[in-house]
Amino acid sequence: GVWDEVSLLQPIFSNPDVVKIGHGISGIDVPCLHRDFGIFIVNAFDTFEAASKLRLKGHLSLAKLCTYYELPENTGRHTELKEIYQNCDWRERPLKDDQVEYSILDVRYLIQLRLLLIKDILDFDSVPPVVTQTNGASNVSPLKLNRETSVAFSVLGGVDSMDIEVDKIEENGNTSENEDEGDDYEYQENE
Repeated sequence: GVWDEVSLLQPIFSNPDVVKIGHGISGIDVPCLHRDFGIFIVNAFDTFEAASKLRLKGHLSLAKLCTYYELPENTGRHTELKEIYQNCDWRERPLKDDQVEYSILDVRYLIQLRLLLIKDILDFDSVPPVVTQTNGASNVSPLKLNRETSVAFSVLGGVDSMDIEVDKIEENGNTSENEDEGDDYEYQENE
């Protein structure tokens, strides 16, 4: 079945030229792919980790992050489906229509979120500039090697692999700093 075919994704997941984007992938997804299939993820961008770095505490769930950046996510529907399907057995086939809808909502805005988060991280005062690639030319800024720098590099995996022109990323007028405590994203660690 599908379980037996997952290891065929290894070349894509380990390819440094392909950016893998996910939300909260460092908590369960990356460790499980390695544990269960021997898959190493190279060049990944985690929107949850980036939002955490930006201190968007009230907006760490995928639905709330989409709302923060004014992306047209159906937050109520996503939250409803997440409660039902996030931890279900995805090996069972055929998938239900609601499972397919949930999986689409779970990835639909990840590329846009990555671009918006990178722009905000590069603008964020406490994060030093990093090496990026803009319009094919390297844009190198001096860095002090310290803990903050290594965190910035790990959060910004894949910044220089998509020729991002940071100045052309659409400005988002949302400067809300509401930090509501009702964030619904949780990591579930398996011990």
